[in-house]
Amino acid sequence: AFEEAQKKRLKGVGPWVSVVGTPDGAKIFLDETPIGEIPLERSRIENPASLHVLTIKHPGYKEYRRTIEMRGDISREELIEVEL
Repeated sequence: AFEEAQKKRLKGVGPWVSVVGTPDGAKIFLDETPIGEIPLERSRIENPASLHVLTIKHPGYKEYRRTIEMRGDISREELIEVEL
């Protein structure tokens, strides 16, 4: 437990969201703001005290949309796995 807590402390204050899946290069949006592309490792969520809408888009693929709740937990990491 101590090692896990130490790893999180070294990452900085969160919470974070990571997205893996296909297709590579699909655009990722959090509350309609672009935050990166697949694969996305540890994007910090600026307002962790509310619900957020995660949207993933790529030409020729069906759009993915999911609501996530981070609950203000500064050590939380949300890993989203998606195949468009």
